[in-house]
Amino acid sequence: SLKPAYTRADPDKSFSRFLHFLRMTEGGKDSGRVGDGDGGKAIGNYQIHKPYWKDAVAYDKSLAGRPYEDCRTDLAYASRVVQAYLRRYAKKAIAANDWEAMAKTHHSIGGTDNTRYWNDFLKRVHDEDPELANKL
Repeated sequence: SLKPAYTRADPDKSFSRFLHFLRMTEGGKDSGRVGDGDGGKAIGNYQIHKPYWKDAVAYDKSLAGRPYEDCRTDLAYASRVVQAYLRRYAKKAIAANDWEAMAKTHHSIGGTDNTRYWNDFLKRVHDEDPELANKL
């Protein structure tokens, strides 16, 4: 079946809500400290790997001058890192507000199974907002 088209103006699919569900998928909670993942290689609520952070900083110079470890302790900074990474590698997905493509791009570093990751993300959305999940 065809999915209806949603625009960036759709309040249910705002970028901040996308980030909320990304944090829920990655760290299991929206805020507060989460443990490191991937044997200590992924940190913070978004489970950011160092090469991901370096890509984001290279793309958005306003992120420079801060240590990678700030992705673990500063949620606002980590959110900006994710935004920069997605602006670098998923411009079309951002423009189309395509959460699936954005989630898969976020998780693409390391070459893991992004379909499974998308299903985990979608489950988080469904658990909190089944109506929104049906729009995705």
